[in-house]
Amino acid sequence: MRRINNLTIIPLLVLIILTACHSSNPLKNDSGQTSSRKEIVLIKQLFANWQTQEIYANHFLPTDSCNPNWFTNHQTNESLNSKNDLIFGFPKDSTEYKFSFADLNNDNKLDGLVVFTPNQCDGGNASSWIQWQVFLLSGTDHFEIMDTLKVSNFSSTEFDSKGFYWLDRIEKNRIYGTYIEFTKDDGYCCPSINRPVTFDFMERKLINIGGNIDRK
Repeated sequence: MRRINNLTIIPLLVLIILTACHSSNPLKNDSGQTSSRKEIVLIKQLFANWQTQEIYANHFLPTDSCNPNWFTNHQTNESLNSKNDLIFGFPKDSTEYKFSFADLNNDNKLDGLVVFTPNQCDGGNASSWIQWQVFLLSGTDHFEIMDTLKVSNFSSTEFDSKGFYWLDRIEKNRIYGTYIEFTKDDGYCCPSINRPVTFDFMERKLINIGGNIDRK
């Protein structure tokens, strides 16, 4: 395993940017608007804290180190503990993070979903079809942050082993996304199978698969 020492903490600017990001679907209860805004700010702060912890854990490189030149000049005999043997960093642009808010776990409190495509620090485009999916779920006195929840485990359809799911947003007890699959004649840019899907979060099951959307 490569371990790169002296990693810097994610800049405070990232926290400020993430706090200012647009939320896709906050709870729309007039009497609870102030409370919802506070919950959104808290969820975004928790996500920024998660980013910092991921850098400390060597799962991601800090922003100032995530570029091919730095990476080439700092090769070691170890490797970062990252996905698919790729070296990732967090996107710099706040627009590359998609936030969604809703009461996902039916406890009358706001939960969050953040999805993003990581930067590939050593160059290349192998991470183009990798989506990080971070759930921030409210509890009695704390939030649980889950970045290993696999919605593919919610379903048992035969195409699960052929493709993958990209998530879009959450609503009350619902996760919405797209099932994506490349066929043998598809270019790397353009999978021909794109089917909208809906998951029941509490039941942990796939409840709807739509028809194919031609994105070519």
